[in-house]
Amino acid sequence: MRRILIFANTYYQLILAMQMKFTLFSDDYVGLVLSDHSNHAESVYEHLRKQPLFDEYAFVKSKGVIHNRSLREKVVEFFQLIFSKKNRYQFYLEGLSSLHYDELLFYNLEIDTYGIFSILAEYNKKLQYSSYEEGMLSYDDFFYDSAKFKLIRALRKLIGKPAIFDYYEKFYCVYPELYRGTLKAVRIPQISCENIQLKKMLADAFQIKTDVDYNRYKYIYFESIYDTEGRGIGETELLLKLASRVGKENILVKKHPRSTSHIFEESGIAVDTNSSAPFEAIQLNNDLSGCTFVSAMSGSVLSVNSIIDQPSPVLLIYPLTEYKRYEDMMRFAVHVGQIVEQFQKAGKLKHITVVQAFDELPEL
Repeated sequence: MRRILIFANTYYQLILAMQMKFTLFSDDYVGLVLSDHSNHAESVYEHLRKQPLFDEYAFVKSKGVIHNRSLREKVVEFFQLIFSKKNRYQFYLEGLSSLHYDELLFYNLEIDTYGIFSILAEYNKKLQYSSYEEGMLSYDDFFYDSAKFKLIRALRKLIGKPAIFDYYEKFYCVYPELYRGTLKAVRIPQISCENIQLKKMLADAFQIKTDVDYNRYKYIYFESIYDTEGRGIGETELLLKLASRVGKENILVKKHPRSTSHIFEESGIAVDTNSSAPFEAIQLNNDLSGCTFVSAMSGSVLSVNSIIDQPSPVLLIYPLTEYKRYEDMMRFAVHVGQIVEQFQKAGKLKHITVVQAFDELPEL
């Protein structure tokens, strides 16, 4: 039996970790470490750890840790990662019963990943390091490989210690045929909407409310955060225009967790009472086959909806907004358009349509 340790910083990563435990790693000993990078993560962890899925659970408060280091701390950690058995990232592993693992899974490849690997490699010199996806936009060799990282690896090998790339061979993803990187792509099976056990675990972990009848709505609109944060792209006006065309009673708004606007409620448009929960968990616990998802700049419609076996139709309407006013949004839109086109050429994601003109919406 192999021993595998998975780190999850987002709820999408958590759901994929659960799916891998149900499928690829069903016969392995698997530990899960959930971080505090997502809203209400500690509460989710307390509910999740009661579930008999993973063999052990741990929670780490690591948000902002790698971004709040002094120059002295950076110098000290550099030498620790090369020569020491312990380093400042030791607390990431607190609560685990043993530090002997055969494989370590991360999405991110950052300095703290190097720290965790250097600790675990003291217990298994042939420790494998593997990546796994964070949605359809992550199908590249996405990691940042700095001169410092290269020097750490080179010096560790020079003194006979394992380096993180020694056994870095795998990228776990749902669509391995579309992976464009250099690693061996390993298929994660699509999530079955019939997996009652997974759905129940997610409902318990996220305390999903059951008072929303999603099937009464034809459209679910996913709000982005830009209008609220002062970088308006005309999204609110576009949604109100859409509501006047298809009927307010037919739209449900999934508000962004940081949104402070109440314009939708004031305009008579329903807002999802589950808006504080990640939509991935909501979707897996409700029949949304009769709903069409609509989004301008929210990535939620491109996450779990793209890796379940019964996805809902998606309308991406960012071309109808003023996204070109901002360089980062232009890059995001171009990237999304290219990825959708690439996937659809391969016969995937046929449920997604990029809307180029408002007059197309009634027909769609």
